[in-house]
Amino acid sequence: MTYGERAARAALAELARGVVETPPGSNTSPRIREYQAATTLGGTGWPWCSAFVVWCWKESGTPLGPIPATASTWVLAESARNTGNVLQRPKVGAAWCIPGVHVEMIVEVISATPNGVGSIVRCVGGNVDNGVRSRIRRVGDRGSIVLAPPAIRLEKPAPVPRRYYIERVDAPARRLVGPWRTKAARDRALSRLPERERKRARLVRKGGKFYAELGQARILGPWADPDSRARAARALTARGERVRSFSRPAVRTGSAAVDELGQTT
Repeated sequence: MTYGERAARAALAELARGVVETPPGSNTSPRIREYQAATTLGGTGWPWCSAFVVWCWKESGTPLGPIPATASTWVLAESARNTGNVLQRPKVGAAWCIPGVHVEMIVEVISATPNGVGSIVRCVGGNVDNGVRSRIRRVGDRGSIVLAPPAIRLEKPAPVPRRYYIERVDAPARRLVGPWRTKAARDRALSRLPERERKRARLVRKGGKFYAELGQARILGPWADPDSRARAARALTARGERVRSFSRPAVRTGSAAVDELGQTT
């Protein structure tokens, strides 16, 4: 597991723990004081978003290098700029930072642009609406940048997991039937099919109307590993079917609605 993955895991564990300020708006609680103690500022009762990120890096065993254990998002950003630790593209375990305003830990890259600006990331941040919260952020919004200690900036990303599939080469194309105006009408029609064909049906919605694709699937899977896929392929081949095996990266792509910054003081 990479440093970045361990730092993200530390942040997600705190999210699951449900850390909040006690009382709300106080910038403190027993757990939050532990985050604040990871910085050089000392004391408590002050905005703790940077403390949370620094704590996650330290908790994961990530060497900070030239990145200071600071409670200031401005100092954090300036040190990253001055030491070449601003990243062009986001990565897990790095920090999404609005210098002088707020910083959060990146736990997932939802989509990435070639130059980084406009990339969508899921973050876990401290001092977000008086607690540890998960939010969707966009790189570049409000002058935000991505930064990380060299140990995370320079490490190679973990191998992308793959999913394994089988194509039934001679399988006929599925038949598209419909449309029905309502889902209930489609369900009634499908209920009259033989059980085996009903279970194979793929439900589709297009243009506000309801359809079904009938027939055997041409693409089977996914399997999590090639050995499991190979066993299924051998069973199909034994029945006289021609098959083609292939795999695809198990990555999430696309976009997500970006959250408002929220209360961060």
